[in-house]
Amino acid sequence: MLNKETIIEALRGIKDVEGEGDLVTNNRIQNVEINDGRVKVTVFLATRDKNEKLRVEDECFDVLAKTKGVLDVQIVTQ
Repeated sequence: MLNKETIIEALRGIKDVEGEGDLVTNNRIQNVEINDGRVKVTVFLATRDKNEKLRVEDECFDVLAKTKGVLDVQIVTQ
């Protein structure tokens, strides 16, 4: 079943921009919205490095797109 916990677990392995830990462990996931298979995740990143932001966005998108029940993915970084 697609729920917030499923999304959080899927994101657990994505390395944080600061190099230590992952996005979930470092409390970078600010919000998760799920509506009929459409998932929107807001991620707080403590960097201005555009390449790092793009890496995180791409990795989040790839992981969530492979998650059962997900039809569409939107990643918002702050």
